[in-house]
Order: sequence, then structure tokens, then C-alpha cells
Amino acid sequence: MQNAFSAINNILRGKSPVEFVPLHDGPWKDTLEKWVLQGMSSEENGNAVDSVEHFGFDIVGCGGWFDCHPKFGDKLAFIGGLDARILESHDRVLIKKGVRGFICGMKERGARFVYGSDHSISTMVDYGDFIYSLEIYREDMFYR
Repeated sequence: MQNAFSAINNILRGKSPVEFVPLHDGPWKDTLEKWVLQGMSSEENGNAVDSVEHFGFDIVGCGGWFDCHPKFGDKLAFIGGLDARILESHDRVLIKKGVRGFICGMKERGARFVYGSDHSISTMVDYGDFIYSLEIYREDMFYR
């Protein structure tokens, strides 16, 4: 299976093959503290374990603002984009529909993208709901 570096490199450079949609997101510090209380693993000092390792993120520290005008065509690679409010809804049906719709919609359009939310993950998102969203992501992450 393709490694994360190769998948991200190919997405950002518009090369093939890309076997899966890479994963990236950024929970707030307060969110991680809440999730520890809800069952997320923690270090001996009580701080959340490293979220990159815990969730299996493929890329860290992305961001930035740009105009997503169609004139850019295949010159863009998107990082994030899932409406974070879906994760705040506490509605598993809506979360599944939102995550699946986002991933499948981007793949159907031939978009190069790294999966993640459109904003950092707020304290309004429960740990269990975030884990659930990653389960849905993993069901649909592969290009077939």
C-alpha cells in the first residue's frame, strides 16, 4: 500500500497513482482536554496523547486561505473542507452523510484533496463523534 508521504506528494503535484485520501485535522487544546475526559488516551501527566499518532493523521500543520476559483482547475489540491459544524451536531446520521458526501463528492469531481475539516475541531465535538467520523472516512478513503 502507498505510504502517506507518497499519497500527499502525488496529490499536491497532480501525479498518479493516489491510492487513498490522506487524513489531516487539528483539534483545539481544549477539545483534546475534553476528549481525555470522554475516554481518549492520555499521558501520565493527564495531557492527551499525541493526536497525530492517536488518530493516524497523514499530514500536520496545513492551512491557509486562497481563492478556489475554477480558473485554477487541476493546479489546486485541497486540504480540509468538511463542514466542522457537522461534527458538532452530535447526530451520527448527519455525520455519516456529511463525511461520506464530502469524500465521495470530491473523488467524483477528480479533486486532489487531503481529508479534514474546514476549521479546527472545537470543544463542541465529542470524542466519540470524532472517532465515528474517522471510521466513515476510513470506509471511503480508497480510490477504486
